[in-house]
Amino acid sequence: MAAFKRWRARYKRYKLQIPPQMRNRIILHYGLFKITWDWLIMVLVLYTAVEVPFVSAFIMSQADLNKRLKRKYDCSIILYPDAYPLLLVDTCIDVIFMLDIVLNFRTTYVKEGEVLITNPCKIGIHYLRSYFIVDFVAAIPWELLLDLNADENTTLFSLLKTARLLRLFRAARKLDRNYEYMTSLLFLMLMFFMLVAHWMACIWYMIGFSEQKHKQTSWLSILATESNKHFHPTDPWSGPYLPSRYLTSLYYVMTLCTTVGFGNVSANTDGERIFTICGMLLGAVMYAGIFGNVTAIIHGQYSSNFRYRKESMAINEFVRFYKIRNPLARRLREYSRHTWSQTKGTDMNRVLKKFPEGLQYEIRLHMHLTVLSNSFLFMDSESSCLRGISMRMRRQYHLPGHFIMYEGDEVDTLHLIKRGKIEIIVNGVCRGRLGKIDGDAYGTSLRQAGRRPKSVASLRAATCVDCHVIKIEELDDVMQSYP
Repeated sequence: MAAFKRWRARYKRYKLQIPPQMRNRIILHYGLFKITWDWLIMVLVLYTAVEVPFVSAFIMSQADLNKRLKRKYDCSIILYPDAYPLLLVDTCIDVIFMLDIVLNFRTTYVKEGEVLITNPCKIGIHYLRSYFIVDFVAAIPWELLLDLNADENTTLFSLLKTARLLRLFRAARKLDRNYEYMTSLLFLMLMFFMLVAHWMACIWYMIGFSEQKHKQTSWLSILATESNKHFHPTDPWSGPYLPSRYLTSLYYVMTLCTTVGFGNVSANTDGERIFTICGMLLGAVMYAGIFGNVTAIIHGQYSSNFRYRKESMAINEFVRFYKIRNPLARRLREYSRHTWSQTKGTDMNRVLKKFPEGLQYEIRLHMHLTVLSNSFLFMDSESSCLRGISMRMRRQYHLPGHFIMYEGDEVDTLHLIKRGKIEIIVNGVCRGRLGKIDGDAYGTSLRQAGRRPKSVASLRAATCVDCHVIKIEELDDVMQSYP
């Protein structure tokens, strides 16, 4: 819900920058239509990233494309026994990719300084200079432009078809700019790991298929022997079933990349050993990079818990060193636990220092405005006066049963009650309660010359209390500026 509200606010801000006469001629890059379209493109790119290497390795390596279109093969991974539906899906994807190019010439973009560009000419020039070449090469239907009956075009077709994978890099850059949550980042990293493993499995199969024709020690030849599905030179579709080939390839690559290596599928030829060496290096880098980041992500998710434990340990050390006994030690721990539950360990002052002074005024006024507006002391104050008071205010939390002030103590602060109830105790007897309405105050609002006033009663929290507190000296300085 919070993400939707942020999107809606930014969408309205961008939409106001579009001239009325241009709203029907261009597409807002932050609009719902464009976001939905980008996710559709993302799904198709991922499909392409899986389908193109698979088809190039497991299907095109077996026979000429013309033979594949006229013959049926055993493949439960692809939904249809004929290759025509696969070509139909690829054609539809090419049409959508071409349509995406047309839409990109009419899609706004934001340049440096959060300036929205709506001029179609500038949009077109920007797109031509950025991703047009990548999108154009990836969208060309090479299978329709080549002579499919030519045997020598099979390898060329496989290479040109992989040009669609160029869109994956653009999609990765867009995801890198837009991810907001650690969970999403973790999912994307695991998906990238599986995608690279899929590509490596396709390469591993191509090596095994090319070497099984000449060497009986290839892993694919051993798999054919174990499954009793031998290869025949005159039958391009002989050998183990396609699902078995793919799953075995993926199984070997996963054991390689995760450094497990059971050994039941092994590299036996020189080509397979070279791939295994390169795969070990790449797998070590991916394992260290991806799963190392997973550790960092999990640590980031629970960093506040680690800080809480560290603070709890410091309090326990403090209690032991000074030999503080119950119930005072218990009250210390309870107060620390309650304060942490309210702030989650966030230091407001440290966060606010990152922002300009004018923005700090607005943030602090937002934090204290409700209690100041409800208090009879500041009900008619000017907004500039309230900002000055807010800059000097801080929040305090009190637990039930804790004494906030004792009778006879010097009073040097003004407390405005935001939430909770406080008992007024005189001579050990409760005489009343504060906090029935927001903005109830206790303390004093004036600084007396030469001395501080004394409390005429004790104050004890009856419930969990949230107070907004300001020193009398600081309040007096503000009030002198705004008489």
